Amino acid sequence: MDVDAFGGIVEEGFCGHYVELDAEGRIVGGFSGALRGPSGGEVLMNPRGGYQFRLLFADGSLSEENPRLFGEGGAPLYRWGGGGAVARAPEEMAADPLPLGALREAKLAELGAACSAAIYAGVEVGGARYSLFEHDQIELMAQMSAVQSGAAFVPYHAYGELCRMFSAAEFMPVAEAAVAHIFHHRSYANHLNMWVRRSVDLEELERVRYGAALPDDLADSLGALTNA
Repeated sequence: MDVDAFGGIVEEGFCGHYVELDAEGRIVGGFSGALRGPSGGEVLMNPRGGYQFRLLFADGSLSEENPRLFGEGGAPLYRWGGGGAVARAPEEMAADPLPLGALREAKLAELGAACSAAIYAGVEVGGARYSLFEHDQIELMAQMSAVQSGAAFVPYHAYGELCRMFSAAEFMPVAEAAVAHIFHHRSYANHLNMWVRRSVDLEELERVRYGAALPDDLADSLGALTNA
């Protein structure tokens, strides 16, 4: 957008203060000409600015130096109107599509929850299911350490069953299956997270789901890790 409020003339002895607008006229950037010059498309908001950037509001008042331009959810706080900045109403900001950064964070949280659920579901060994909630993992690792230290029997239980004594030979296949299960899901989730962080648009981000096939390079990386 090639617009300026004051004819594009910065008065001598002052710094021009510029804002960048998106296609909807929302203010998504701002800077003082003391720090860099305009590259084209910015709006000259104030031709009589000081060294530090300030917003010039439509009523002629000025903001504090280097004001915050985005709310906590990433929505722009101001729009261009009447020759200056105008504060956007909360309901207007709430209607904004989430920025890609916020969508990435939501996707990472979604994947983290899915990974935990997959791990907690546990493993089936010898016809019995062994859940792997956090307390199960702690107990399993403790008993595995006891077996590795020479214990011939350790107490443990399958999901929904009474605790009983497992021989070392009976317990270790359960422990090894559990460790492999946890490692697989954590490694897979780690690669999904990398896919999320490098996604460049919403379309790609929407393809990232727990259980989805990874892009070739990430699939190769995961394969090398889990088959090592």
